[in-house]
Amino acid sequence: QAEAMVVSDRIVLMDAGRVVQEGTARELYESPRTDFAARFLGFTSFLPATVESVDPASGTAWYRLSDRGGDRAVVAGRHRDGVRAGDHVALSVRPEAVTLHEGDDTDPATLPTVVSELFYTGNVCDVFLDMGGTSVRAQATPLGVADLRVGQRLAVTFDRRSVWPIPLDDVRPAQDAAAA
Repeated sequence: QAEAMVVSDRIVLMDAGRVVQEGTARELYESPRTDFAARFLGFTSFLPATVESVDPASGTAWYRLSDRGGDRAVVAGRHRDGVRAGDHVALSVRPEAVTLHEGDDTDPATLPTVVSELFYTGNVCDVFLDMGGTSVRAQATPLGVADLRVGQRLAVTFDRRSVWPIPLDDVRPAQDAAAA
């Protein structure tokens, strides 16, 4: 996948002999049509949500996370054509779009999480977070996570430019996705 993204002007992504999506590497990575496309071209976390409101003029939408309550559960992201208020979606959030915040997780702009796993992989550390029963993967530099520990409470924010909705019609059941 990495080589295809580097050397190709256009990529055709196929699943079981069927074209899933065609476009530039950037289009496929940042705006995948299906969960298969999102997973195939890199790591992503999927957060169940309902579209709260949309502003097509600005390209922004607001999503209420399904497993959380209250005003803090609304996150901003990009608007996708055909997705309307009230629709149920899976939000694709790439690990590089997750920012970790130590300390106060009562700020309404952040979401509380708990560190569930840490993996040092050299220049990057993978931090897996439990956000109310949903696993979220973040990536940070080793220096940025030097003092983190499993079980630690943190707060996170998502770069809204990387929050992308995938309609539930385009999300495979978990057992099918695991086999892909």
